[in-house]
Amino acid sequence: MILIPAYFHPLTSHFKRLISVKSSKPVIVILNVYNGPGSEVDPNYVQAVNELVDRGFIPIGYVYTNYGKRAIDVVKRDIDKWFEYYPNIK
Repeated sequence: MILIPAYFHPLTSHFKRLISVKSSKPVIVILNVYNGPGSEVDPNYVQAVNELVDRGFIPIGYVYTNYGKRAIDVVKRDIDKWFEYYPNIK
């Protein structure tokens, strides 16, 4: 398994390099819009998530927890936003 923290915007050259990765192992890509899913849908991330899935990668969303100090209901709300904003996220 390969785990890639992709804390860069999908319109960057970094993302273009990321989607060109070829591996016989599962590739999990951690996306971070703004310490979580952000405050609204970003169409660039919708496209990025879909492109990652189309290429066989597993995109997951980062959620800021402040080392476990954030209230669990706030963390869960961010998780729910990931699925609402980006339905193909895992």
